[in-house]
Amino acid sequence: MVPNDSDSIFLIDSRETAFMLGISPRTLANWRSRSKGPTYIRFGKNRSPVMYRLCDVEDWLIEHQVCTDESAKASGGARR
Repeated sequence: MVPNDSDSIFLIDSRETAFMLGISPRTLANWRSRSKGPTYIRFGKNRSPVMYRLCDVEDWLIEHQVCTDESAKASGGARR
């Protein structure tokens, strides 16, 4: 996905990001400490707000998409 000017600056907070990913905010915080999960932005130092660009979260979801055999057959055998 190529970000455009409008979605590249659309930021969501950790709570919204966790909800979008179907995980708890604490799991998302754990992922950050282990350098996992979507790219994030931290304003300042410790305990400062963490924000995510919506396009980065969407890209991360696409990168972690798992295609089943049935979905591969439906798309003509192409896997993502």
